[in-house]
Amino acid sequence: MKHLITLFSIWIFLGISYSQEDVLYSFRGTHYSESKQSMTSCNLEFRYNWKKNVLILIMHADSSMYAGYLFTEAQRDSMNFMINKYLKWHKTAMDMDTEVDKAIDEIYLTGFFSDYSSKKKHSNGHNLLKTYFLSQDLGWHQLVLKFGTIEDRKNKSKRFKPKNIYLNKEQVLVFQKAFQKNYLTSFKEEKEKQKSIRKLFK
Repeated sequence: MKHLITLFSIWIFLGISYSQEDVLYSFRGTHYSESKQSMTSCNLEFRYNWKKNVLILIMHADSSMYAGYLFTEAQRDSMNFMINKYLKWHKTAMDMDTEVDKAIDEIYLTGFFSDYSSKKKHSNGHNLLKTYFLSQDLGWHQLVLKFGTIEDRKNKSKRFKPKNIYLNKEQVLVFQKAFQKNYLTSFKEEKEKQKSIRKLFK
């Protein structure tokens, strides 16, 4: 079953590679910079293929490479479940004035990476994403996205490990928006509306 899911995910990825992607929104997260030896902000971007109903998270957290992950509707539901659990734990930790360091859950996704100077994408349909609840201090509780290494499915020597992404509660709420059905439904309806309008001006 996992093998079939992997092949299906790669098929989706290959289809999306040649389809129009629309940018939903961009926002900023935090990651650890080896060059600065400190935590620093990074750019994150959500794109959406409304024809295939697939959400794409693009992470610009490296100076030379970028990575992306694809979420089907079922995977978006799983991610939304993890985010809601983080929010529930956040409230509990704040109410109890305590610190917690605990894994939330994990999911396997189609992932890809590429060099900024190249158009070629290296992809694999079975990549691990783990979520963690991490208290940096009392009153400061983050959602951590921890990514496994992405190996090119055709060439295992081509590999890239994305940096962990750290999000505070305010950033998590922005992050969650893309995983909510109402938000994507509204986006699709607006796209269809604009498409219908354009047809009137031919």
